[in-house]
Amino acid sequence: MLGIGSTNVSETLQVQAKTELTNNILEDCSSYLKGSQLMELNKTLNKHFEGYEIFVQQEINLHKNFKEENQTILETYISNKKLEGLSKNSLTYYNMVLSNFLKVIGMHLSDVTTQDLRNYLTYYQSLNNASNASVDNVRRVLNGFFNTINNEGFIPTNPMSRIKHIKQEKKLKKAFTNFEIEKMRGALQNQRKWKKTIPEYEIIRNKAIFELLLSSGVRVRELVNLDKNDIDLNSRTFTVMGKGSKERECYCSVKAEYHLRQMLNTEKAKRNEPLFLGRRNTRILVSGVENMIRNLGNHCGVKAHPHKFRRTFATNLINKGVPVEHVKEMLGHTNLDTTMIYAIVDRERVKQSHQQYIE
Repeated sequence: MLGIGSTNVSETLQVQAKTELTNNILEDCSSYLKGSQLMELNKTLNKHFEGYEIFVQQEINLHKNFKEENQTILETYISNKKLEGLSKNSLTYYNMVLSNFLKVIGMHLSDVTTQDLRNYLTYYQSLNNASNASVDNVRRVLNGFFNTINNEGFIPTNPMSRIKHIKQEKKLKKAFTNFEIEKMRGALQNQRKWKKTIPEYEIIRNKAIFELLLSSGVRVRELVNLDKNDIDLNSRTFTVMGKGSKERECYCSVKAEYHLRQMLNTEKAKRNEPLFLGRRNTRILVSGVENMIRNLGNHCGVKAHPHKFRRTFATNLINKGVPVEHVKEMLGHTNLDTTMIYAIVDRERVKQSHQQYIE
């Protein structure tokens, strides 16, 4: 439970309406009635209003402190998501999306309508010149938020329930080709040609990171959080903490093992606990790995970023006949649909299969 009880909106509106009507009548009569007479009139009005419902023609300000109430609901929602094990990055993104929404919408969450939400998504798209994919990400966050606070009694209905998935153009996200992989390996062999001041440790480390990303499919954040005792080079296995604080076992190639052993034999590696180190002998940052991969790609003419290694890993396994259920486990996905996004079948392989079986 989110911890705040629900409000009977209809009853509250009636009480508010009767109170405001009574006060308006008393105020109009105050110019010619005495204090005792006004008290008697007040009792009479309350008595006769008891058995009636008032038709509310104007919007009543039910939530005078709606900003504070909205913020309390948001903070409790984020706290619960943290307890569910969402990553720090996900929590930051959720909080940013929902905070921006609350700033713009300007009303209590229980008063938000489906049309208000449609207007907001249109506003978000025009303000940021956002793609359909970006707008749908915002829709997804809002849908989860409103669904939860509806179930927990904060609001009477979920206004997001009628807003469906926003269709977007499906672009074929390509994996690295074998030729591109070899071009990058070649550039790693000659790093001082394009980065003359690079220390010897970084030369070895960059090769190890490259081969580990390529052969294991780990997320870059999982990679940078590795410590030396997380990896067993004899069995070429290592343990990562994935999304949702879920631990899983991963595997690497002989090439990754070779470069990791070389790296771990350096004096710098021996003196520190993190597996991969930056310039200041501290754990390398996600941005450090991203910059290294992009610089490598730029040098040899390959469009490269860390996540493309993960896509390549999944695609290659699927194309080689590994069951997608196994790939799902290796990637640490919760459901199979997510795995299929990464596993793009090579079109040339499809053509070869057709020629093999169809005369």
